[in-house]
Amino acid sequence: MANLAQRVSDMLHSPKAQEMIQKVKAQANKPENKAKIQQITQKWKHRGYSSGGGRGPSRGGY
Repeated sequence: MANLAQRVSDMLHSPKAQEMIQKVKAQANKPENKAKIQQITQKWKHRGYSSGGGRGPSRGGY
């Protein structure tokens, strides 16, 4: 039995996966979607940082 990494790799190189990747790339290149991606990226870059105290990013209570 193939290990998980090999199975994932095989799936990602399948024709169906390649078709889905092309569709995602086409959607990501649309201006309205680029703006949404930029907003989400900025939100995640700044997520969890406190406004003071120098504690850095939140680690979910760790």
